[in-house]
Formats: sequence, structure tokens, C-alpha cells
Amino acid sequence: MATLKYINFIKNYICSCFTNTAFFVRIIPTDKCNLNCEYCYQKNNDSLDMTWDTYTRVLEKAKNIKLDY
Repeated sequence: MATLKYINFIKNYICSCFTNTAFFVRIIPTDKCNLNCEYCYQKNNDSLDMTWDTYTRVLEKAKNIKLDY
């Protein structure tokens, strides 16, 4: 199973090099964190959360351009 994921990863990377298509989508619905690591840039939790509607629209766009998620 891991081999198939690796093959798909390589295939998608190669395709993205020759087309105007995103290689992958990284969705971060929030950047809030309950840890307080000294090295972290996220010192306050005043950020906005992504709404469910926005999240589903992003996923639909990713599916429309045939990205694996």
C-alpha cells in the first residue's frame, strides 16, 4: 500500500512539472494551538478558523482538478 502511494506521489509530481496544475493542496483549517512551545511563531490564538463551507469548497476544487487528498 505504501508503494502505491509513493508511485502516485511521483506521478503527480512529474505531471505538475509539465502542466499548470498544483502538485498538492495543504488545507489548514486553523492555526490555533494549545501548546506553548518557546520556538513557535504562534504565540497567540487570535486567528480565524476556516468555516465548514469554505473547507468543503476547497475540497471540491481539489477534486475538480483531480488532486489526491
